[in-house]
Amino acid sequence: MGNDPPINMKQRNPDQAWIFTTVEPPEHYYNTDYKSISWHNTMNWSSLYRLDSDIPNPYGILIRSNEDKVQNYIPVYNAKTRNALWMVSHCQVASARRQYVNEMIRLGFPVDILGGCGSDGRKLSSEELEHIIPTYKYFLAFENSFCTDYISEKFFQNYNSSWIVVVRGGANYKLLLPEQTYINTADFLNITTLVEYLLSLGNDRNRYIEFLRNKDKYISIRWPGNRHCEICRRLNNITRYRKIYKTLDPYLTAEQCFMPKDL
Repeated sequence: MGNDPPINMKQRNPDQAWIFTTVEPPEHYYNTDYKSISWHNTMNWSSLYRLDSDIPNPYGILIRSNEDKVQNYIPVYNAKTRNALWMVSHCQVASARRQYVNEMIRLGFPVDILGGCGSDGRKLSSEELEHIIPTYKYFLAFENSFCTDYISEKFFQNYNSSWIVVVRGGANYKLLLPEQTYINTADFLNITTLVEYLLSLGNDRNRYIEFLRNKDKYISIRWPGNRHCEICRRLNNITRYRKIYKTLDPYLTAEQCFMPKDL
């Protein structure tokens, strides 16, 4: 943002709206310009992944498909010769997801790790990834931070593929996503019961296919465009939506993130 606003506040048009936006959770605010006194009383609206922001801007949404997917799922299931894939570049993060995955592996749940945290650190090309996705039963969408409403691209970018996404994070998934479209680690007593369930589901063709059928009733849309419509609506009703954030720091950081309690 810089240490100071781009124009002198006395020169600012009073009907001009300034919007603070970021896609990162507070734990990744490595730049703290927004805390500067010079930015106090300048911002009118917020546009974050959070539901309580003035103009919510989630990483994605799930919408009901317009047509039922007609597919023979038996060949899809038979092609799945591998268990779970985890693509990750940041290894040591606040959510301790590496430790969680290591425990899953120790309990007999095979996970192939690709990316910077993999054994060779290699990243697959999009062509290579497209080739191997159908061979996996599960994809691990584990967040790097446990924060309110934070569901990153890890989920939405990989949802439409023919596997079941397993999530772990701080969002209220039941509020934000349709049920029976994903598996949440928080719904299990511990990692052992999670692993037992995943192995059982993955080895039961009928139950696994039924899960895929329900999942395929929805499709993932990345960066839905409704934010632009909301900005336009507010700008055309500027008096009605007039507000000012005295300071951004408390709103952005207070009680937003927490440490996991499942390890």
